[in-house]
Amino acid sequence: MNLDYADSRKLGFLRVIQVLLAFNIAITLAVTVFWIKDSHAMDYADILDYVNLVFNGVFFWLIWRRARVTRAVVICCCAFNILSGSVYNIATGAFSLPDQIVLSIVDIFLIHYFATSHRVRAQLDRPFSLEAARADREREAGFFRPRTWAF
Repeated sequence: MNLDYADSRKLGFLRVIQVLLAFNIAITLAVTVFWIKDSHAMDYADILDYVNLVFNGVFFWLIWRRARVTRAVVICCCAFNILSGSVYNIATGAFSLPDQIVLSIVDIFLIHYFATSHRVRAQLDRPFSLEAARADREREAGFFRPRTWAF
């Protein structure tokens, strides 16, 4: 069976991951908007949710840009989530291996998928460097400049 990953328009399961990331971002922002400050004190889980909000936004943007560095960023951030949650639960005396596995199942899945998927390797192939970002800015700058005479 010959799988062709060269079609640049199709992200496959990466598109599903992007939709789920956008959904998680929207839910976290909606909870933040409707959160009553006086009745709730932030704890470690809330702070980790906001850190994950930033991570999810970065993941979404990197997948959208199809940057090669996406794999390493996703794997490192998911490993950070697993490690920080485990350290916090050990420090508070609430560590249980089955509970920690259940809490980390999404991060474990993302690490496994981004580390082993051939589609991820084939589709996320654009370099992410200052030179590439500068070239993108120069190329896209023409879209924002009006082509009329100055007033």
